[in-house]
Amino acid sequence: MVECHGAFGSDGGQSESLDIERWQDHWSASSWRAYLAAGETQSELAAIRHCTYTGRPLGTEEFVKQMEKSTRRRLAAQNGGRTAIRNKDSRQSEFTFVG
Repeated sequence: MVECHGAFGSDGGQSESLDIERWQDHWSASSWRAYLAAGETQSELAAIRHCTYTGRPLGTEEFVKQMEKSTRRRLAAQNGGRTAIRNKDSRQSEFTFVG
């Protein structure tokens, strides 16, 4: 028997986020136990920690894009700093102080 913790919503109904049939097509109880027993590599732990620290999702670029589309939010890391001014107003350079 496979136990799926967290598979139920707060109202007691089954969560839409876990498709148990699809999960069971990929994993058997013994293969899931073996996967969990194998643990994580140092690089996997580093990636998990980085994403936890930054608050960014952990997944492929395609996964992050799908999440951005479904949540209508930017989730991928953006370039830091202010947005560059593309069309500089030429009149600003003509302004001079008279002292």
